[in-house]
Amino acid sequence: MIGPHIIGGIGNYEALFRRWQPRATLLLDPSEGAARTVKNWSPGTFIIGRLYYKDEDVQDRILNDPKGAARWAAQLMTAAAARNREVDVCFRYTKREPVGCTLTIEKGTT
Repeated sequence: MIGPHIIGGIGNYEALFRRWQPRATLLLDPSEGAARTVKNWSPGTFIIGRLYYKDEDVQDRILNDPKGAARWAAQLMTAAAARNREVDVCFRYTKREPVGCTLTIEKGTT
């Protein structure tokens, strides 16, 4: 196990982070300040921010305008990284693209 995958906020996880000091964690749609709080609890943790959008919405964008969908995703990740600088990497993953899986990564600095 690399580290915890946190869904629905970090409110109940302080003891876990302080005890485990995980090398990495994934935060689903982290709120502003959530990553900063995790870094306070566990300074060495690499934080991955996963952006959530319905697969159907993403698939429609890809089918209608693949390049436009890529620009849209890049803008979302860049904006998310700018709002929450403690997130080390942001990504959007979906399994429903017509050609298989796509994993898009944006470094958490702009």
